[in-house]
Amino acid sequence: VGLDPFEEMRCLENSQRLVLGKRNPLCEKGEATGEIHFAQALFGGRRAVGLSERPFEVGQDLNGVLVDDEEPLLKDLEKTKRLSVLLATSNQRRPKSVMGKGQWLAQSGRHRDELSLTQAFKRVCRHLRNS
Repeated sequence: VGLDPFEEMRCLENSQRLVLGKRNPLCEKGEATGEIHFAQALFGGRRAVGLSERPFEVGQDLNGVLVDDEEPLLKDLEKTKRLSVLLATSNQRRPKSVMGKGQWLAQSGRHRDELSLTQAFKRVCRHLRNS
């Protein structure tokens, strides 16, 4: 289990490439690999937890991640290719912003509770080293 959804999708894509011996094994001609993976992950994940397949409904809290479209790999790239680039490249980026249940959790690459989370993480690391 990983924490990076793009890495998870990249592993699936690469395993299917090896098994089937071709590029873009889950796509029909003209479809974008990243869009196919993202849609399937989104809809499958929503079904798995008992939610409707519609990703956003009026009245629901928004959960989402904003990626910096000024990042060199994404800048000036067609919108239909952005998810494919995110899927194909290693995760050297941090999300620009993250929203959970309609509340900003991170903005400009910094978590709203970064200081307290960092301090707690350091305490756990010290405890593990001293155990």
